[in-house]
Amino acid sequence: MITRAPEGPRWERGPVDADVVVSGTVADLMLVVSRRMPPGDGRVVVTGDDALLHHWLAHTAL
Repeated sequence: MITRAPEGPRWERGPVDADVVVSGTVADLMLVVSRRMPPGDGRVVVTGDDALLHHWLAHTAL
């Protein structure tokens, strides 16, 4: 799980509750996070608050 914190993104492993979940291979997740593949590409599955994912991608530095 990645959360935004004042000091920057924080990574956490394990089952957690989330407002939005992006599932896929590590390679595909990295492509989405680096904005080299759109979340709607079909290689990843987005569940939950899609608008939150787009907001996060728009407001997180590469």
